[in-house]
Amino acid sequence: MNEIDNLDQKLDLLTSHLGEFPDNLRVMSLTNAELKGSCKGAVLMEGRRFNAEAGVKELKDWAEKYN
Repeated sequence: MNEIDNLDQKLDLLTSHLGEFPDNLRVMSLTNAELKGSCKGAVLMEGRRFNAEAGVKELKDWAEKYN
């Protein structure tokens, strides 16, 4: 089993237990579940919703976690 298949299994497990998670996690999980079929081979990361006043530093700090 490769890494992508392993992540797909985890996403399927997460989706099946979605009701047990807080709302902010459910939204991203549903988004990832919807995107999964259209982006084979991509690693879907947990996102974050920023308000309209988010500054460059806040956005860069968040993005740096994924580099």
